[in-house]
Amino acid sequence: MVTQQQQALPDPSALPNECQGQWVQIMGAVSNPTADRGDWRIWPHMQGKEHWVRMMGARAGLVANFLEARHIGMDGCMICSEFGRGTQSNFEGHVGGLWHFKHWCRLCGRDEAKDMSVFREQWWEDWAVAGGAIRFNHADGEVQMCKGSAPPKQLGLPSTAPSLAAPGPAAAFPATAPVPALGGADEVEAFARQRPQDVFSLCREENQFYILLPHVGHPTTPKGDMSACHWLSTKNAWKPAMRKSVDIVEKILHSFNVWPDCMLCPNGVGFADHVPAEKHLRSLWEHLPQGRPIVECAKNLWQEWTLPLGILKINHVHGQVWLCKGRNPVSNRALPIQAPQAAPQAAPQAPQAAPQAAPLPPQAMSGQGFPQQFAAPASEVSFAPSSNGFPAPQPPSSDAFSFAAGSCGEPQHRPMFAPPVPGPGPAPQGPQGPQGPQGPGAMASAPGVPMPGVESPQQLPQEGIWYTIQPPCSEPTRSRGDYSAYPHLSGKAQFKQNMTPRAGVLVKILGAMSIDPQCTLCERHRGYEEHLGAEKHWKALYPTYTGENVIIEDVKDLLWNTTKIPGGYVRLNELTGEIQMAKGIHEP
Repeated sequence: MVTQQQQALPDPSALPNECQGQWVQIMGAVSNPTADRGDWRIWPHMQGKEHWVRMMGARAGLVANFLEARHIGMDGCMICSEFGRGTQSNFEGHVGGLWHFKHWCRLCGRDEAKDMSVFREQWWEDWAVAGGAIRFNHADGEVQMCKGSAPPKQLGLPSTAPSLAAPGPAAAFPATAPVPALGGADEVEAFARQRPQDVFSLCREENQFYILLPHVGHPTTPKGDMSACHWLSTKNAWKPAMRKSVDIVEKILHSFNVWPDCMLCPNGVGFADHVPAEKHLRSLWEHLPQGRPIVECAKNLWQEWTLPLGILKINHVHGQVWLCKGRNPVSNRALPIQAPQAAPQAAPQAPQAAPQAAPLPPQAMSGQGFPQQFAAPASEVSFAPSSNGFPAPQPPSSDAFSFAAGSCGEPQHRPMFAPPVPGPGPAPQGPQGPQGPQGPGAMASAPGVPMPGVESPQQLPQEGIWYTIQPPCSEPTRSRGDYSAYPHLSGKAQFKQNMTPRAGVLVKILGAMSIDPQCTLCERHRGYEEHLGAEKHWKALYPTYTGENVIIEDVKDLLWNTTKIPGGYVRLNELTGEIQMAKGIHEP
């Protein structure tokens, strides 16, 4: 990254002759992306209005001074004109202003913005000046110039302009090897969620640390303090940034019957719920003094657990998670972890003719394989940029760019109602004697049958299956419908009438274990039973989950509120009201 203290931009006529008719980079992007490819989430200057104003506003000021010295004014803004708006002030004040930032946030929600390296090429604004031309990128603040006539525009192609910029400072932390676009990190994360007790099998060598999850961000300057880390700036940036790391750490610890406490907050309740919360963030700020490099602070904020198979630890500053198989690590450096290997597949065989037979029941599908695509060369990694793909990002907020809170890797439960198996009907039987009463255990033999009397996993007959305790609040009136196909989503009154009792069922189950449930969408609220059907939660569902043409079937699995309880798990869907329970130490 080029520093912003440069006094003035050069005159195009003073550029070397090699710059004749081609764009060259004068100043690079205002921040370094934390991954090779990705959307707005990998760019630190897009993480909130404070970062945007400080970085993009200052860069636009240099361009504005250059243009004003040549009596060139700003006629309009190519970003804001997309929404029928003009400019609010001069170039520096407008680009660094709130309205411009809000409009850029809306553009980041478009499908074509998922790869910012391509999307940014649409947002070059250029001006012809004496001796050449200058252009400014509205996405990342890069400035380019050319000597003489400007080359024709080539939209959709990544910029390959040679650089005349002074070399910027070295990155704060050594870069890791690029993560493959497909597979790798996602497979490791999915494996850790679905088989938490087996994660130590991913370590290739004993007594060597491996990086299970990468850090959540990268400081904008090599020796920057807390203010250089966008995810530490606000509670809205902190909570979704840390959610994935603490969720997986807690899941692994629970699989070994370890119930973690926070090293910074002795009274924190529920590790995965507490660490992303505002109370913990404020406590963390007390350990990050102004002016002290964040790299130095992070070294003292590792929390570690010794488990039967090895060591697990997480950093409270940047969220990186390390894993070591064995209890005597030989080094304090961590290596990239290797993705789980896929199970070998049998070679395909030529089809053979066979006599027609009666249809057989469908066979169970084999478990998901994990291709080996995450092997990366060993490198010294303490807090280095890496891809951290949060799923299903939402367009950034104008108040503070919040990472999308998703339910990445939500385990798929078995279908509640199994399809009928074709075949011959049952043989006729003689008269049956009277049957005795059947308790909850007998009813639980069919996972799709609602069992309102079950309040503990011990009442379930089989481990590793989600059983329906309460069905959805309403059935859809048409397949693959949006909110209008679900009666309980037709209005606030209907939603409250149906969801409040479901919240009461969950509160009763968890209350017996002294657990207070918290909403997955709303950061602050009153009691869960009162909140779930209230207007605040109703509004939080719109438009991501209850907007026009949003298929409920496609989004409902993102809203499971899952809680680990003695003997198993219980979860409530905060969109449909369905409650499910599972038995066993492993979440299905």
